[in-house]
Amino acid sequence: MKKKTIILFLSTFLTAISGAFASYYFISAPGYTSWLTLPAQEEPCVYRRDCDGGQFVCKASFMIGGTLYYKWTMYGLNLPTDPTECTIPLSMSTELD
Repeated sequence: MKKKTIILFLSTFLTAISGAFASYYFISAPGYTSWLTLPAQEEPCVYRRDCDGGQFVCKASFMIGGTLYYKWTMYGLNLPTDPTECTIPLSMSTELD
């Protein structure tokens, strides 16, 4: 291969990889509460809200039974196909009031 071809290939590859990483932070992800932090819920991971990424920790307020859980941290699923493990902290663009 010629030097120009190799440089063009590498720059294209690096641009694609950096674009994939950058777009990951702009895609909305479903936020779950985890059994590990909230033993009162009936399932290992319970969907609560979407988290759009950003500088603030993604949080949600909700009720279980008669108890209000205020500003509870949301987590993403470790594997999208396995709804039993959610330990990845998520973020959002605006702070929850």
